[in-house]
Amino acid sequence: MLCVSLLSTTPLQAQSNTDAPPNSSPLSSGVGWMCDPGFLRTGGSCVEIQVPENGYATGRISGGGWDCNHGFRRNGDTCEKVEVPANAFLDTRGIGWVCERHFRRELDECVEVVAPENGYVTGRHGSYRTECDWGFVKVADRCDAIEVPENARLTEGRNENGWVCLRGYREANGACEPVPVPDNGFLSNRISSQGWECERGFRQVEERCEAVVVPENAHLNRRGDGWDCNRPYRRQLERCVPG
Repeated sequence: MLCVSLLSTTPLQAQSNTDAPPNSSPLSSGVGWMCDPGFLRTGGSCVEIQVPENGYATGRISGGGWDCNHGFRRNGDTCEKVEVPANAFLDTRGIGWVCERHFRRELDECVEVVAPENGYVTGRHGSYRTECDWGFVKVADRCDAIEVPENARLTEGRNENGWVCLRGYREANGACEPVPVPDNGFLSNRISSQGWECERGFRQVEERCEAVVVPENAHLNRRGDGWDCNRPYRRQLERCVPG
């Protein structure tokens, strides 16, 4: 053990200088005392600080007045060396280790993250994973080519298929079939639609678009698929009556 100096600045005000324990000095006020350098106050005594090998004095009462050097960590009253495995390096605090790029921690080792064929490794700070190249999809630990049906294209979206149908087509049983747009309708990408919507002035009835019949003293509503009464008329069944 290596003995070093540490100053304890905690006075015992209730005692006089004549009550000071060994290895202490009286305060200049004449009342109380403090431990000499190299000793740490423990109750009413001054105990010599024992700094272990590969440690250093901190000048603080906490932690027993010492800490371990960089690359060592505390183990009871000793400083043990941090064992860094292959493909790793000490962390910034010097009491642990981090795996190098493209390696991940498994227990006390750093295991290489290997990209499959037609794939690559991505991630950072020890958290790495594999992704597939454009046109391939992850299946277990491999990257399989995406089979794109006719009238479809690859997509960057993380959907199950890896492809979407072209405009004017919709998915059906793993294929892309034409969207049957009725008369007075048009193609639509709205999620709530079935691939088409009716023109303004028409409304959907099953798989067709029927003209909206606007009664006297009324006008098409905001969506264009129904009608509202002109002010000051009010609706009564299918007509507008004076309010």
